Amino acid sequence: MSQPEPTPPRRPGFLLSREGVSGLFLLLCAGLVGLEASGLAMGRGRMVGPGYFPMILAGLLAMFGATLLVQAWRGDRVAIALGPLRPPAMMVLSIAAFGLLFPLIGAAGAITVLIVLAALAESGRRPLELAVLSVVLVALIWLVFRLGLNLQLPMWPGDRG
Repeated sequence: MSQPEPTPPRRPGFLLSREGVSGLFLLLCAGLVGLEASGLAMGRGRMVGPGYFPMILAGLLAMFGATLLVQAWRGDRVAIALGPLRPPAMMVLSIAAFGLLFPLIGAAGAITVLIVLAALAESGRRPLELAVLSVVLVALIWLVFRLGLNLQLPMWPGDRG
């Protein structure tokens, strides 16, 4: 009895490989940088303008992105392993919640929400641990920024700093 030949591992399409996704991301970044810098004056070689460096950056990003796309198209492709999505999703959510809530509920509340949401990225955190961490961080931020640096940092709703 002959054994069936093992099937070779399936290679992803070149745009779905690590190199392909990275190349597309760099090209997207290059386009955004170039678009944002398009309204700025370039200047000349000796008197560079404010758009000179961003355009060079956009060109380098596009060059690296195109290089990665060519590599993905020509070479061996490696599939993207996603891994667990909860930790990065909770990190992004916690930062977005902080940015949205800070003007509404002040630094103390926004920092507390940030800590709780970021803690959800990992299992095994106890509520007492999060409460102590929130109180300590809010107190440190108040001491450093309000008292130490005398910055106008609204700590709670209605506080003008």
